[in-house]
Amino acid sequence: MTLTVMGLIGALAILSIWGAFCGTDRAKLIFNSIPLVVYWCGLAILLIAGLVKSPRVLHKPGLFMIHAGCLLILAGGMYGSQAGHQLQRRFFGTQKVYSGYMIIFEGSSTKYIVTEDFTQKLCELPFSIKLKDFRLEYYPKDNSSETQQVIRDYFSDVVIIANGKEVAGNTIEVNHPLHYGGYHFYQHSYDSQGGEYTILSVASDSGLYAVYGGYWSLCLGIFWQFWFRQIRRKTVNEVLMQ
Repeated sequence: MTLTVMGLIGALAILSIWGAFCGTDRAKLIFNSIPLVVYWCGLAILLIAGLVKSPRVLHKPGLFMIHAGCLLILAGGMYGSQAGHQLQRRFFGTQKVYSGYMIIFEGSSTKYIVTEDFTQKLCELPFSIKLKDFRLEYYPKDNSSETQQVIRDYFSDVVIIANGKEVAGNTIEVNHPLHYGGYHFYQHSYDSQGGEYTILSVASDSGLYAVYGGYWSLCLGIFWQFWFRQIRRKTVNEVLMQ
């Protein structure tokens, strides 16, 4: 069983690396396909069986953290997936959505997450996001003959309004999202004509902390299993030899 689990974990690592290079949309389709769902469930069952059936794993901190870390990563990924959100809505009545978009005009606020084409409302948040200011940053001109400046970055100064009060605020830019209320709000696009509105992409954080915890447990388990035991054994031998 151990070899089978290690083989499946190795396949998981290869799939993760491959998915990082094939693009977000394509990776999402593949990782949520039926064969991969069967794979995730099979790996989770084998990991649980390894923890329950093998006393050696339970008494070896490194092996236990590796198994537990993989389980946390799988559980967090499944819980935070699009299918996971649909199951939460069906069985627990939660209204949290997997992802969507928000279009906010400067000086205005909204609480609705909508589809990419802005035609359908997906969710109403229990708070509003107000766009206080939107601004562009340009590269300096290298040639005085240039008539159009090249955009370097764009920023959205926003505040969170809950119960009629401003409770939080931040400047959102590319790769620097705002996290609030169980969602990450990323700078996605903007009004290229007049700069009157910003478009934020919204992503749920469900399962994210379980995934983070799983990676920490996995890394610590690997360090313990392959390095810490040898360091501890060498230290003990040196002490005994003195």
